[in-house]
Amino acid sequence: MTGQALYDLLTDHDIHGDKIFILDEEYSQWDKKFLLTEFGSNFERLKGSMVRNVYTTNLNDCDKFALLAHWYAQYLNAEFNKDEKGIAFGTFSYRQDNGGYHQINVIVASDKVYFFEPQNSTFPTLSQSEIESCVNLSI
Repeated sequence: MTGQALYDLLTDHDIHGDKIFILDEEYSQWDKKFLLTEFGSNFERLKGSMVRNVYTTNLNDCDKFALLAHWYAQYLNAEFNKDEKGIAFGTFSYRQDNGGYHQINVIVASDKVYFFEPQNSTFPTLSQSEIESCVNLSI
């Protein structure tokens, strides 16, 4: 998938284009099965192997978990995908409907957009207003 095709897919999902930062020219995608059945459990094992693996205000909060998941996805992609493309897995910062800003991950797998909550390895469904409130998406 080209960077432009990824940008188009994200804007088709009501993410404002001026908030999207495409960092690579070409992207690989995981298939939906790997994303939904294996990535989360592998990420939980990684977090479990770390001393500082629980939420701590400011020190180990949502953006740190999202950056760790982003790094881990990039690591797995480099380790197992030899086509030298980026992976369509990034960070997504937005305003929650209940107030406050939050950072999670955004993933494109099998040409669909998914959100990943790295603090508990779940796939939340964001409301339309939360998606549209995106303040930064780096992928």
